[in-house]
Amino acid sequence: MRLSQPKDAAAEFQAMFEITLRNLHPDYKRNKVVRGIRTEYVREVALGVYASHNVLCLKGRYYHGFCITLHLELPNPYLHSPFTVGGRLDHNQSVNRAIQRDLERHMILSDSHQFRKGSERIITRCTTEAEALLLPHYLSTFERSRNALLALAECVVGDTPIIADREAIKGYGATLADWDCDMLRFSELFQKNHQESLPFLMAILGSKPELFQRLRENGRLDPSNLQS
Repeated sequence: MRLSQPKDAAAEFQAMFEITLRNLHPDYKRNKVVRGIRTEYVREVALGVYASHNVLCLKGRYYHGFCITLHLELPNPYLHSPFTVGGRLDHNQSVNRAIQRDLERHMILSDSHQFRKGSERIITRCTTEAEALLLPHYLSTFERSRNALLALAECVVGDTPIIADREAIKGYGATLADWDCDMLRFSELFQKNHQESLPFLMAILGSKPELFQRLRENGRLDPSNLQS
């Protein structure tokens, strides 16, 4: 994938971003599955649960997102995954937008970084606010979603058929946008459809077959991590 700025500038920004994150917490490591115009650093905050600081580079500007995720695979060709909550590699789900949307708070916070004088201070504040405000909120969402996530994870690693059928989920009252559901939206749908959970979970698998097949083939999920 073509970088949206010269390679030297991209490498300099990545080095600065990595140093900033490791100063915040030394366990942050680069997710090497993510390449090109996307960069992601993750650390394990609970068993099988990763905090992610990630950036998407468009024309030399880095859109900074934050999330927690249960897998390090990219959810391509989708924006979200039922195993992820928060902003991941999408400039419409940046740290500042997440604070406004998910916490219903307004603050003056720059999260579209450029490699220029003072950028270290700006990035440090953005990463610090994400850890202080969004991380506890997303971990709370994860705890509330454990049962639903466990049921889906068992289907992913088991022998439940993964059949591409992106129309199936509409039978549960979902809209086209819900095909791209994150952890919170998935758990809400699961609670509504728990009495017929297997057909519903099969519809979820069929809504994103490429992602779930990769997770199955690569052994990226361990349902035991989700057991309370």
